[in-house]
Amino acid sequence: MLNRYINFIIFSFILLQKVVAQREPAREIIHDLCSDEMAGRGYVDQGHLTAAKYIRDHFSQLNLLSFEKGNYLQPFNINVNTFPKSVHVSLSGKELRPGLDYLIDPISGSAKGEYELVFVNNNNLIDFLSELSKAKNNPLIHNAVVLNATATQDVDTLSLFNELKYSLAQLCPVIWIKEDKFTWSVGKEAFEFPVIEVRDSSINNSSSIELNIENQYLQNITTHNLIGFVEGKRKKKFIVLSAHYDHLGMMGDAMFPGANDNASGTSMLLSLADYFSKNKPKYNVVFMAFGAEEVGILGSKYYTENPLFPLDKIKFLINMDIMGTGDEGITVVNGTLHKKQFKKLSKINKKMDYVPKVKIRGRAANSDHFWFSQLGVPAFFIYTVGGIQAYHDVYDRPETLPLTEFDDLHYLIIDLLKKM
Repeated sequence: MLNRYINFIIFSFILLQKVVAQREPAREIIHDLCSDEMAGRGYVDQGHLTAAKYIRDHFSQLNLLSFEKGNYLQPFNINVNTFPKSVHVSLSGKELRPGLDYLIDPISGSAKGEYELVFVNNNNLIDFLSELSKAKNNPLIHNAVVLNATATQDVDTLSLFNELKYSLAQLCPVIWIKEDKFTWSVGKEAFEFPVIEVRDSSINNSSSIELNIENQYLQNITTHNLIGFVEGKRKKKFIVLSAHYDHLGMMGDAMFPGANDNASGTSMLLSLADYFSKNKPKYNVVFMAFGAEEVGILGSKYYTENPLFPLDKIKFLINMDIMGTGDEGITVVNGTLHKKQFKKLSKINKKMDYVPKVKIRGRAANSDHFWFSQLGVPAFFIYTVGGIQAYHDVYDRPETLPLTEFDDLHYLIIDLLKKM
């Protein structure tokens, strides 16, 4: 009995060491990708280029093969709106904190100076629109319009407020009252004036707002996909593992680190690249780190339009985005499209007790798997669910990311690929 207990302790210790061995390098990669040097892996201070170089160096260290003479980089061009300089918003002399007290809509333009506030809500919306329609010139040239639709329940009225928000941004700064969490993104165009989201409590009793916001619209800038592979025993078919490495970057001095979205997925990609570089797979395994996912899944779109090998040679693709939690398990997008593979995944998970639950979902255009799927490539998009809710905000930081099921998911993906 004592020997059995000792063996159990030794086995548990070995298992723990195995888990720690996976999780700690993953956490180090996530910290690197979320560092100040990466500038949120966006388009301020060359953050996206620094991140691409980091991944390229990892591919090289793992001795991954490349399709184009030792070059893992696939360049393509995009347009993005940025806020490279410090931004300032003050109400009644009180400086608000970017990312915490307010967000600048990603398609915002510039504004500098003090603006008198004009308040528009459910009660005076029609009167405001009527007066605006009568004006021959811009009547709002020295104003900022505060749009408050928080008390609006009617769907059509809400739609009208949303349309008005961007129409007014061609005339003057717009303040949009927001009750739910701040969620930022990347803009592909720019209006004349800024749209600024603030809390209702921030603007109460204020009659004016002071702004110093300068956007910089970047056209035709070069960013990259990174593609490397491990040669398999059967060289005519490919398994693709993918993750996007870009994030939202900077809004003035506010950085969006993007630990869960998607430093975690990039870390999983590199972790699996490390595994298959040491364990020869049955088929070629290709590792694709996509750029510009946050700009409208543009990197993967570019790749499918300019593939480095025929897309019909892809046996299966697994896209990994938001790999950092998992308290409630994982969700598999396209699970309803590929039921055979989904059942195989669920069976492995049940046998090995990797993650709490494997949830099925249908087709969705919400990550880099989408363009492949549209062209008939069988693909899953896997993401973790449950745990912390930080997403597209300044709180998505590595120090709060639990990596709850990172190791189990790592082995679940490996086991699924082995079964394929």
